Amino acid sequence: PGNQKWNVHNTPKIVSGANEVDLKLAVDFYSQFMEHVVPVNSLEVAEMAKLLENTFRQINISFINEFAQHCERIGVSVWDVIDAAATKPFGFTRFNPGLGIGGHCIPVDPSYLAQVAEEHGVKAKFIELANEVNLQMGGYIVDRVKKNNGGSLKGKSVQIVGVAYKTNVADVRETPAEQIIEALTAFANGQPGWQINPENEEGIRITLTAPWGSGWLLLRMSLHEPLLVLQVENDESGQVSPVIAQMENFLKQ
Repeated sequence: PGNQKWNVHNTPKIVSGANEVDLKLAVDFYSQFMEHVVPVNSLEVAEMAKLLENTFRQINISFINEFAQHCERIGVSVWDVIDAAATKPFGFTRFNPGLGIGGHCIPVDPSYLAQVAEEHGVKAKFIELANEVNLQMGGYIVDRVKKNNGGSLKGKSVQIVGVAYKTNVADVRETPAEQIIEALTAFANGQPGWQINPENEEGIRITLTAPWGSGWLLLRMSLHEPLLVLQVENDESGQVSPVIAQMENFLKQ
């Protein structure tokens, strides 16, 4: 969802079946609207391929989030490091730090795999560590916001926009923004506002009107295209208040 290059038509589709007849039916069906159908020799291989792909991303997202925290503590730009490493044309896959993991697959499927592995006597240590890192990212982001605002959020009110789990979708399933909202609510006055960008609206102008001042923070979670023209206006003066934190780029600060 939201990917400008890969979609349901050009993303390879792995299929299998309980027997040769079922496999042929699956290939024939998906070939009608997909460019590349990949048949595999068993249902188990098809399912495990999906779990492998999702777990690969979960573990690497967790690693780069942890690595970003190390870089921040020692004063090195994680983005400069990633850009440099990405010049290697082989052996490196780029992952960027962010809020954590979200959506209906990556936060869930690896845990399912870990449970099945444990039932068969195998400890899924990488998956468990990855979950641990991602679950603490909300607290880390809140600490960064506090640090950038005088060390405390006491007495402040928070408006949060773009809470979908990724850019330009309206899906909030397992969104990592929820952890941040829960953590911020403990420090802020009132409940943070949820502003979800509908998937079918493009280029809209969103204006939030509130008595903005030193006690207000605006946090943008996902970089939805319609939110690129977002303004925050003061009721009395009409002055535009700056966006305090764009979360997808927050770790660049």
